Amino acid sequence: MGKTIILLLILLFSVLPNNTWAQTDSLKIDKVNPVLLYVGFGGGPNTRGGNLDLNFSVISSGGFGGCFHFISGGVKMKNVPSDYGGQFGRIPPFNDFTILSFNFLKNFSASERYLRFGFETGPSWVRYDLVELELNPLYPGVFQYKYNKIHTVKSTVGLSAVMKADFPFSRFFGCDLAFFGIINKLQSVVGLDICLNLGMVR
Repeated sequence: MGKTIILLLILLFSVLPNNTWAQTDSLKIDKVNPVLLYVGFGGGPNTRGGNLDLNFSVISSGGFGGCFHFISGGVKMKNVPSDYGGQFGRIPPFNDFTILSFNFLKNFSASERYLRFGFETGPSWVRYDLVELELNPLYPGVFQYKYNKIHTVKSTVGLSAVMKADFPFSRFFGCDLAFFGIINKLQSVVGLDICLNLGMVR
């Protein structure tokens, strides 16, 4: 009888820790969304200026998906004359742009929950407010600058390419660091964006 009780106690204490460990592990595992769906907003520097980025991403459990980008910013004009500022001093002219792109993407998980790498590419629509400088016939009149800025609005279609790293801090909040390029015939743009992401990010 005593041997039977001892065997039962040994068996009980060997089973209980395993059950407790299994239950504890199951409680620690975060749920993972089968489909990721989130909005990102942020910005950063580009070739010779800066930009803001608003995007919307949908990603399947297999890592495939799409991302819509709205990017707005400016690129400093090339070959600005050294005497452009005159005696009053002026900020160099910028070519303002607006970009809409829809990219197909593929994500690769470096860590199951805390880091993803992704690649995006797709068509983009680009609108530029291009600046040209011409001599001001009224210069050197009072409050006159030596050059006038002539604005021309042009649009074209280009190619968007993005490499990025996603950091999903929780199920609903994260950020990403993206290196992007927009290739087009008017003026290509290369830049770096840091965006905050809200939604189902993990």
